[in-house]
Amino acid sequence: MRIFAVIVTYNPDNFLLMQQYESIVDQVFGIIYVDNNSKNLLLPTNSKVFLIKNVQNVGLGKAQNQGIILAKQKGATHILLLDQDSVASFNLVEVLLDTEETFRAKGVVVGLVGPKIRDVLSQPPIDMDAILFQGMRILRKPINREVLSVSYCIASGSLIPMRVFDDVGLVREELFIDAMDVEWCLRAKSKGYEILMTPLTYLEHRLGNGRNDKIASHSPMREYHICRNNIILTTYSYIPIGYRIRKILLVPARIIYSLFHGYWKHFRAGVNGFIDGIKFCRITE
Repeated sequence: MRIFAVIVTYNPDNFLLMQQYESIVDQVFGIIYVDNNSKNLLLPTNSKVFLIKNVQNVGLGKAQNQGIILAKQKGATHILLLDQDSVASFNLVEVLLDTEETFRAKGVVVGLVGPKIRDVLSQPPIDMDAILFQGMRILRKPINREVLSVSYCIASGSLIPMRVFDDVGLVREELFIDAMDVEWCLRAKSKGYEILMTPLTYLEHRLGNGRNDKIASHSPMREYHICRNNIILTTYSYIPIGYRIRKILLVPARIIYSLFHGYWKHFRAGVNGFIDGIKFCRITE
């Protein structure tokens, strides 16, 4: 197997980036960094390491696609997507690959395998629940003893066979930074692929900035893209109708929440994202 890690960087914490490198370098065939014009990037020198340097921030989606395409040119059989602030457990790749092969042998059409996600900004660190969509509801289920079929996995830590990208397609670049993992997983599921999560390995991840408030835990820029992209998602035919209705209702709710809590920058960002999402949908009709 030729497994390539694809990591998009943007002004990273270089100490954390080195921790990530040390955690993954012996688990993969190669590491492709795609840098979105960082001012402080420091990378290790290793024959396994490849760098694509963008002269501007082209967004997470386009940068991931650049890395995936280069990995394919280098003969990759699988892509391991990682955020710049994620650190892998020692057996991450082995367990993900074993899980894929075990379920394929059972006749399951595997599109992606992800690990447990350990949020290390929580005190104490907590393992995030698996997510399952059921109509307009989002069900959360602990990942304890068995591999679960889920609605989506976050991109970081996901192991995806290259042949699945060839069939499902790459990441939607127009989404820029948010909801791309949800969209891609639901697109894959619409084509009959299973999205799996295993409890036998984990990824240390940093969600937001450690604050519990769902709005204040991220930047106004991120709030803009959350609101914009959730509107855009409602136009894709393969997105379940219940999930679309939920997002149509929740985007205004986020904006109202920001207003009543005095998060003025987030409020303005949410309004602008909502408006731009509607404009994008009209342009693409």
